[in-house]
Amino acid sequence: MRHHYVPQFLLKAWAETTSDKKIVSFRLDLPQMPSSRLSPKSTAYEEDLYSLSQSIVGGVEKQEIETTFLQNLDSNAAQVLVKMHTNGLSSLTHDDLRYWVHFVISLKARTPEAAHIIKSRGSKHLETSLDDKPHEYEAIADTSDPTTLKDWVEEHLPGLIENFGMVSLDKFVLSHDIAQRLLGMTWWLWNFEGQQNHLLLSDRPCIFTAQLDAHDLVIALPIGPWKAFMMTKGERVSDILKSQRHKDLLMRINESSLGQAQKRIYARDESPRRFICNRLQGRLYE
Repeated sequence: MRHHYVPQFLLKAWAETTSDKKIVSFRLDLPQMPSSRLSPKSTAYEEDLYSLSQSIVGGVEKQEIETTFLQNLDSNAAQVLVKMHTNGLSSLTHDDLRYWVHFVISLKARTPEAAHIIKSRGSKHLETSLDDKPHEYEAIADTSDPTTLKDWVEEHLPGLIENFGMVSLDKFVLSHDIAQRLLGMTWWLWNFEGQQNHLLLSDRPCIFTAQLDAHDLVIALPIGPWKAFMMTKGERVSDILKSQRHKDLLMRINESSLGQAQKRIYARDESPRRFICNRLQGRLYE
């Protein structure tokens, strides 16, 4: 099953501004940077990226992370995006703000590399916890029970250890603590209409300039060819942003998107090719 790590509704914000409802995908991982026009459903996905290794694990179905959790998250975020485009940030309700924060967090957790790390570290974390304080399990175990708590879990909850990270993905994305940090930042909506160039969208779309605790953190997410959403911490960063010419800020956002892209960068058309080549010249011809 296709699991989109860049949500289709976000890609559609670019596609819907073109006559054929498609976007240009530049392949940064191939020589000469070939490009092709693709529909949003035909790119930025991996097969079974968030699927579990068994049909049901701890009451969670194999494809449930994608078909229930992430699709519901994206559906809510898509509605918030329409509001932002139409009426700006001031139109968002308390629920809208939380939906959007959880969506932003998910963009960091659902990349292919993050998904693989979550799967690996999650199982190791659970194994370590189960092996801790074995005497407590021994004190309550019957003679017919498995020798260790880990063995008991494997017998009674098959697949949980292997899939623990992915089963717990929603707890990270919906973390109250992380959400509160983001809700406490300054939110911006930048409009670049009228500029000669348009915003690019990376296959790793959300830009974090630092760790969450950093005092000068900036989070940026292009949400359309001419609009970008941002969160900032601290007056210094806010003052710097306010002093930027729109032309320069658009260029810096595109440079950041290019800097963290893994394989693809998305655009409305072929016009950014020279910009991309100039910024990534060494990487493209390695």
